[in-house]
Amino acid sequence: MTFKESLRACFIEKGLSFKGRASRSEYWYFKLFEVIAVAAIVLLGITTYSFLENLKTSGSELYKPLYIAYLIIFFSAICYLVLIEYCVSVRRLHDMNFNALWYLLIFVSNLMFATFYLTWLFFIFLIPKKALFCLYWL
Repeated sequence: MTFKESLRACFIEKGLSFKGRASRSEYWYFKLFEVIAVAAIVLLGITTYSFLENLKTSGSELYKPLYIAYLIIFFSAICYLVLIEYCVSVRRLHDMNFNALWYLLIFVSNLMFATFYLTWLFFIFLIPKKALFCLYWL
């Protein structure tokens, strides 16, 4: 299965289906696409955010509706990719003759990583810089 066939299978043919099987090449080509797509979405998000911050500092009233549209598009793209990724992963588990409940192990580890990341962001952005500097030396 080629890269193009894998994307066609994941997005068009099988889509959000948990039934069936996903070959190894389909799974790994989709993972490659997912890494590229997330990097592109994040880079686009950073440039859009900096543009919106420039609008905010210039005093434009267009800032708020554009910021809301930016958030909706950004999070819907990420959520759609995550849903497709869950479906492809469950189909890959079916191909390896595993139950889909094994994916809970991956989900729990992702949840733990997200909790750690959000805690780190909390410390970086909400604690004053002088107090944070002291924490680095512990």
